[in-house]
Amino acid sequence: MSVNEKELLECLRLLVIESTRNDEEDDGGEDGGAIEVAMTDESRRDDLIHDVELKLTQFLEVQFRMDDQSEFNATGYSPEDKIVLPIHQPHAYPCPDTHKTLPSPPSQWPQRPVMIRPTPGTSTKIRGIRLASDRDYRHFAGFCAGCILPVNTGREAAGQSLVVDFESNHFVGTFLLRIKGVPPADKNATQAKKSKSYFDNRKRKFQGIVKGKFKTALPMSECVTGQTFGRQAGKLPAKWVVSTFIKFVSTLAPQLETTLEGDNPRFLVPLAATAQTVATKPHKAAVTQQEEDVQQALNDHLFNYSVYLGATEDIEHDHQEPPSSDETSILQELPKATTSSGGSITARMKARKKAFNSIAAKQAKEPCFSLDKEYTFEFYQHLLIFDEPEFTLDMGRPIGKVPLSPITDGQPIKFLSAHKDPVSGLLDSLWSFDVWHESMYPLAQKAADRAAAKR
Repeated sequence: MSVNEKELLECLRLLVIESTRNDEEDDGGEDGGAIEVAMTDESRRDDLIHDVELKLTQFLEVQFRMDDQSEFNATGYSPEDKIVLPIHQPHAYPCPDTHKTLPSPPSQWPQRPVMIRPTPGTSTKIRGIRLASDRDYRHFAGFCAGCILPVNTGREAAGQSLVVDFESNHFVGTFLLRIKGVPPADKNATQAKKSKSYFDNRKRKFQGIVKGKFKTALPMSECVTGQTFGRQAGKLPAKWVVSTFIKFVSTLAPQLETTLEGDNPRFLVPLAATAQTVATKPHKAAVTQQEEDVQQALNDHLFNYSVYLGATEDIEHDHQEPPSSDETSILQELPKATTSSGGSITARMKARKKAFNSIAAKQAKEPCFSLDKEYTFEFYQHLLIFDEPEFTLDMGRPIGKVPLSPITDGQPIKFLSAHKDPVSGLLDSLWSFDVWHESMYPLAQKAADRAAAKR
């Protein structure tokens, strides 16, 4: 029997002993009868329940982590050994599939051909899934906070989009994802084709929004977004196609870091310069210091509500780059804040991108993300095609649509942001979600079989 199992059983034994002792005291020392947790000592009961949850979660972490640790280190992520979210709720994080390299097969995906999950081996943990207009976490048929998260179609009624509350080492927030053409998450919801869609009259086919707060005052120049992979790339297109694509992206993101060769390809760009929309607003702690001290032993181990309760339904709203003179503009956090109040939305975006590309190039330690603000990051694009049998990148004429699954060798693309260590280059995720397409799965299965054969 492993040490973890012994600790688990010991914790369960103490819980039973304590509950029996309390029962006997309540009954005047007579026969304790049924073994149940005494309600007269709720504080002690809650502490014991928390201990049991913590031990069980750590036990599951060991049992289901499989061989992900080696890939985890290879991709440059800092390991985190403890998972301290509750496991007593059905379909809560973590689940038996949370740490598996290969997800469940596409036949089990409720929104096939697409599926999204928290990236195994990163510090991204899921609090729960809920409606944008509701604070209560629920189980939505076909989904699991540990391994299958919902995607919105853009036709959801106001307040009915499904959002995911998550937490990592440095960030706590809410994530909303919309992909054009995917099946609805709720098969019973009314989503008539004639109803208004977020994607109407827009070229974009994908939108991801993160709203939340930083737990660590990280330098903005050290926070990145992009793509990372845990093994070598597959068959790349012709060199001229790759070169054309990189040159094109570099014009949009001058600070692009590209690594195509080797075991861990990655493309990284500055977070604050790359998001299509960035906005801020003051946001103090969700509870007072006194309340935080009282609940720290329990709630702070489960959910970091003391930092951020989660986004409200305004996460569904249209987001626009604020004028640089507006208090919600991230440019106001620069040492020499601009006073410009005009310009088109495109001009505002360009001004922000220019400013933060410059900061990234200088590797400046200031400014840092504030701990007293809520940040909104919006990303969207029109090049990725999700709702077809093959997952493709539409590069237009003369190249056309390029299949991506062979290029990634079946590895999923990521919706991620991370803190990049300025010395080692290692990444510690702010958030990281894998976006799978069913065309990736056969290649991913073959890669898993090859890895198993080498063990």
